[in-house]
Amino acid sequence: MIEVAATEANGIKQMKTYFSATLKVRIVENFGELKVFIHNASGQDIPLPKTYVKVYSKKNGGAVAFFKDGYTDLRGRFDYGQLSGTSIADVERFAIFVHNDEHGSLIKEAKPPAGAKK
Repeated sequence: MIEVAATEANGIKQMKTYFSATLKVRIVENFGELKVFIHNASGQDIPLPKTYVKVYSKKNGGAVAFFKDGYTDLRGRFDYGQLSGTSIADVERFAIFVHNDEHGSLIKEAKPPAGAKK
């Protein structure tokens, strides 16, 4: 946690969560997929396989529940928007935690895939 306090601005305080991470996460909401990667020294994207992903869903009524978890494949990809036998028609948003032992952790939010069955 990082806290900044301004004594000259009537004691205003601001707190933010900071995750020390070198990993990058690209979310493709239309497909309900994410890609985890790092940049190498020459600026190329290197996929990160075996990166842990945990997904929670927020439904239209406001209920929050665990949705799915797993690891990225060899291409650094993870399908967060589908779960066999489960409808996501009432899902408003996803909260996605991504963790790699070497490169840190991030939390992202995403909409359900555009093609979700209604």
